[in-house]
Amino acid sequence: IGTFKHSEKGKPVFYEFMSFFEHEGSLVLRLKHFNPDLTGWEEKDKFVEFKFVAKKDGAMYFSGLTFMPEGKDAAKIYLAMRNKEGAVNEVVFNLKRTPSHAAMSH
Repeated sequence: IGTFKHSEKGKPVFYEFMSFFEHEGSLVLRLKHFNPDLTGWEEKDKFVEFKFVAKKDGAMYFSGLTFMPEGKDAAKIYLAMRNKEGAVNEVVFNLKRTPSHAAMSH
């Protein structure tokens, strides 16, 4: 359960909203992509899905994606992405926990 913001030169390029679900007795990571104006990439009732494969030494392996913890407040995601020519490339995303914000009052 979380969000990811990909930025370039201090400006957001896209966001991801992700959550874990139980499916057929196993775990599935589902996510949706959004542009900076929050228009979605996927259709309203569609999402990207990664099925759980294994957990080892703190790492969580999914089909096409791996979460690798790096200390208490950081992690890396290794994503297998298929390019336009059909070749698979690994893309690494660096994650860091941001401070939680208390409820705002008016």
